[in-house]
Amino acid sequence: LAHYGRLLVPNFLMFLPVFLVIMIASSFIYTTVFQSNYITMLLYTSQGMGTSILADIEELMSLGMELGAMHGMEEKCKWLVDKNPETLAYCFIADPTGKVLYHSDKTRMGQVLDDQAMREALSKIKIFNQKYTIEKKKYYDVTIPILGSTGSLSGLIRMGSPQEIVSGKIRDLALTTFLIILVSFFFFSLIIYLISQSITRPIKQIAETAGRIAAGELNLECYRIWRLFQQS
Repeated sequence: LAHYGRLLVPNFLMFLPVFLVIMIASSFIYTTVFQSNYITMLLYTSQGMGTSILADIEELMSLGMELGAMHGMEEKCKWLVDKNPETLAYCFIADPTGKVLYHSDKTRMGQVLDDQAMREALSKIKIFNQKYTIEKKKYYDVTIPILGSTGSLSGLIRMGSPQEIVSGKIRDLALTTFLIILVSFFFFSLIIYLISQSITRPIKQIAETAGRIAAGELNLECYRIWRLFQQS
């Protein structure tokens, strides 16, 4: 009996690493899914804000106004960025040559962008997502084409969300998950210990009593414990 009781403890303890592995694997999957969903949310949010600008531009173009003559568009871009600082880092409108006509940062207006990201954006006459790096900062970039009445490209709108926002969210989630795993592991270990003790202690007590009876030590306590064992 005593030997059987000692075997129960490692059998219960073997569940601890299994529990830990399951928790870590679940946390990794949850973090990966969260990251993917959060990036998708950022892209759809940027796309929605860009579409609102596109609606204004198309309305003005239908009245015969040229894209380069829509004064005040830079203010709308700046307003969107200021209103959404956690999801939007920049907003600008460029013509088919890559020249920035309007920008949330007025100092960038008039620049001609000829980097790979701009060439990629100009080559696709559709809503397009890509990763964009400028001045060593990385962004999730959304491009929305502006089409003329003939369907040709008149310009494009680009909105950028900083990748560091996603990294920050992942760090916070990882820290929270680590604390949850740590606390869960502690309580699970405590529960396993209490269960094992509740099983092994009576078995040990019965084994000791059986040994004392076998040695000829008969008293009221031994008799009571032995009767309880037989009744169980």
